[in-house]
Amino acid sequence: MKNCILTFLLFFSLNLFAQENGIKFLDAEFGEVLALAELEGKMVFVDAYTDWCQPCKKMDKEVFSQKKVADFYNENFVSIKINMEKGEGPKLAEKYYIFAYPSLLFVNYDGSVAHRFAGYQDQDGVLALGNNALSDTNLSALALEYANGNRDADFLMKYLQASFQGADGNHLPILEDYLATQSDWNTPDHKELIFQLLDNPNSKLFDHLIKNKAEFVAVYGAPTVTNKIQALVYESLSKGTTKLEDADQLFSRAYPKDAKKLAAHYKMAHYLQNENGPGYAQAAIAYVKSFPNISLEELNDISWGFYDLVDDKKDLKKALKWAKKSVKADNSYLNNDTLAALYHKIGKSKKALKVATKAIGIAKASGEDYSTANELIEEIKSEK
Repeated sequence: MKNCILTFLLFFSLNLFAQENGIKFLDAEFGEVLALAELEGKMVFVDAYTDWCQPCKKMDKEVFSQKKVADFYNENFVSIKINMEKGEGPKLAEKYYIFAYPSLLFVNYDGSVAHRFAGYQDQDGVLALGNNALSDTNLSALALEYANGNRDADFLMKYLQASFQGADGNHLPILEDYLATQSDWNTPDHKELIFQLLDNPNSKLFDHLIKNKAEFVAVYGAPTVTNKIQALVYESLSKGTTKLEDADQLFSRAYPKDAKKLAAHYKMAHYLQNENGPGYAQAAIAYVKSFPNISLEELNDISWGFYDLVDDKKDLKKALKWAKKSVKADNSYLNNDTLAALYHKIGKSKKALKVATKAIGIAKASGEDYSTANELIEEIKSEK
């Protein structure tokens, strides 16, 4: 009797927002909904959405409003819609590893996930998801069976499918375990699984892709395979899945022939993007020393990076030396503009003024924009 009264009071302390005859979504904090679910002995159905997600809006209008769907969900779940970019949404998105929208979660009242799916589902799909969540073969049950050591190939394929569709971030080790039961990884089906599901280069499957690159190129084409490898490498580094200090090893696995140069260039670009002057100077000096035959255009770009970020005069003098080399080889506006900027930064304003004036003359003759050199001259004059 007491639980019934508590349920009654809690339920009517929460607001509802839903279409008529649609799923009754509670307008409440997530913790309050979990508490109500515990009192009612139900799971929580979470529609994780964003304002810009068109499939989310389509499901809201065409699926959640359907009487058959609403009757089933209102009977079996406590439901809530959460904007993953507002209020408590971002923290919940991080907690539940939500990065695709819509994401449909079925959460136990203790906050653990029983089942999940990422992407649009029609009426039949949503009903099937709800039934799966209530069954003893939902995603959490499969995960428990996996944790208890089941490595049967058919089971692993079933779990792999559920994990990937749920976007829970666990599909890669499951795929590795599945392939461990297979003697040939280069069958058409296995190549498809590897190519489509591989999302982390820190995997034996990535090494398999590199080693058998020709096999994958024959199916997907060279540009697609190259883009896949590049995306895996740079996304892993940008997201921090691979640490910067491990970049050399990653590039050596991904690009055996060009690893040293690519890794060195990435480190330099990383420090430049993050506006880390000391790191950039160290990486750039090492890069130019190791690869002295880089193009004059690239050398000029690197030198300009010193002007932007570096304050150490010893390092700036190295960049000044490179800028002089560029001007000597190609007396262009860009090269002179960079040289003038570096002269100014190390305190040699007269030389900076002279070179900047020369750069403007070159630009006028060739019809180029000379605004940066002109701004430098104005800055120098204002300092007098």
